[in-house]
Amino acid sequence: MNRSLLSRLVVVLALLVVFMASQADAQTYPVTGGDLQLGDSSPASSNLTAGASITLAGSGYKPGATITITIESEPVTLGTATADATGAFTFSGAIPADFANGSHTIKAAGQSNDGTLVLTQPVDITGGTPEELAFTGTSSMVAVILALSLTGAGGVLIAISRRSRLS
Repeated sequence: MNRSLLSRLVVVLALLVVFMASQADAQTYPVTGGDLQLGDSSPASSNLTAGASITLAGSGYKPGATITITIESEPVTLGTATADATGAFTFSGAIPADFANGSHTIKAAGQSNDGTLVLTQPVDITGGTPEELAFTGTSSMVAVILALSLTGAGGVLIAISRRSRLS
């Protein structure tokens, strides 16, 4: 009976670990090439104010492709543009007035002849909401559940060991 109980306990713990593990997502890698410019600036980092109007120009896309413009740290879609016959686009929009201060990236993503093309432009935002510290940890509840489960399993094993010594 001791081995049977121990076997069941090991199976339960193994199932617990399997169900608590998270699934890895498949990664797609964008193709390279093309050019993205913010207004009259070069591809170097640009200083912008939250709420300000922006103009982007990019190239390297498939003619007629829809290009989605986002600003990231927390992704916010600014809008879309359509590539012309040469694969170039121009976009006019605005940085959200409540967008967080700090370093961010504007991305223009759309189809090229070779796959998905994502062009980036680093920007520094001022005049928006104060930047918050990034959440870099994980939920401690998973660790607590695992610790309690292992502690309980250890207690059961000790009880089984003592019971078998008395027999």
